[in-house]
Amino acid sequence: MAKLIVFHMERCPNCPLAKKVAKKVADELGLEYEEIDVEEDMITALQYSVASTPSIAVEDGNKSEVLFRSEVPDENTLKEAVRQMLGI
Repeated sequence: MAKLIVFHMERCPNCPLAKKVAKKVADELGLEYEEIDVEEDMITALQYSVASTPSIAVEDGNKSEVLFRSEVPDENTLKEAVRQMLGI
C-alpha cells in the first residue's frame, strides 16, 4: 500500500500544518501515513535526500519521491501531486 510521509522537526514552525494537511490527504486517498522526525531518524531522511523540513514524500513499493521540500502545499495541490506520482 502506498504511504504518505512527512519529514519534520520539533522546532519547525511550518511542520504542524504540513502534518495536518498530509494526514487529511492520506485519509482521503486511503494511503498509509507516517511522520519522521529528521533529528531522531537522520538515516531515513538521508535515504530520501531530505535536508529541510517540512518535506512530504510518497512511497509505493520500491519507488519513492519527495513531492515537496520546505513548503506546505494546500490539500488540492498535494492530492494532485500524489495522484500523478501514483497514477490514480
